[in-house]
Amino acid sequence: MKKLFPLLFLMFAFTASGQSLQDKINTFEQKNAYKIDYDKSSDRTIVTIGEAVVRRAEESKSPVNAISMGATFSFSGEDLKDNVGEYRLYLQSSCPRWCFLENHSLILLTDSEKIDLGNGEFNARVGYGHGEGVTETMVYTLRPSDLAAIANSQTSRLKLGNFVFVLNEDHKRMLKNAVELGTIAK
Repeated sequence: MKKLFPLLFLMFAFTASGQSLQDKINTFEQKNAYKIDYDKSSDRTIVTIGEAVVRRAEESKSPVNAISMGATFSFSGEDLKDNVGEYRLYLQSSCPRWCFLENHSLILLTDSEKIDLGNGEFNARVGYGHGEGVTETMVYTLRPSDLAAIANSQTSRLKLGNFVFVLNEDHKRMLKNAVELGTIAK
């Protein structure tokens, strides 16, 4: 019994501290859209959320074929011990030609806020043959409060370069879930 007591104490302490990330993900509607990867060599966990299509070509006469959005965050170790301090929002476009090379600044418009995220990080590749076209990826760093503002607003829009995209309820739920995953319940 003496040897069993410390084990029972540890089990209780873990259970009392809250759900694991995977347990939280299992409560989400689209649990397959979430991925947890632990890199043992760097002792870092990376959580990826999404991708969700924000816009398709048939929605307008724009040259953009599709824009997809996702989010990610990382932390030290295998278990989240502190609230996440920053998230990375990524947008990826598929176009027959360059759409965001000259202007990939991102402005988030919510009910009451305008959040200017600047130019972020930009990466692109040009496909030849069957994968013809240009794929552009933009990555922006957000505070948890920015992500929560987008997720909790009645109307959320992304202004990427010269294009404006409206986020639907599924997009906002995905971002709200990202904030929930990165927050330790008290």
